[in-house]
Amino acid sequence: MLAVEEISLHPRGDLLCRAATHWRMSGSSATCFLCDAVSLHPAAHLFAWSGEAPKQAAVAGLCCDCWRGDDPTAIDEAAARVLQQVVPGGCFLDPRAVLP
Repeated sequence: MLAVEEISLHPRGDLLCRAATHWRMSGSSATCFLCDAVSLHPAAHLFAWSGEAPKQAAVAGLCCDCWRGDDPTAIDEAAARVLQQVVPGGCFLDPRAVLP
């Protein structure tokens, strides 16, 4: 999961920016993965991709209220549920842990 201002700093920043833009443009389906509120301008995005040279990434957004809610356990649990749907049995890494 990356805060909006961190996306461009990631090594796959171009891919993630495109995915986030597509997610925002999806309109009413752009909901917070924690509280289900419509959130066209989230505070953070959760990304998933596979392979060494991905061309697409799955994305979910986290609204500003949930991001500021200071409940990292609830955020982590909701993120794990979302990621298990996209990558069943996947290994989930904190992107800050793999940045150069």
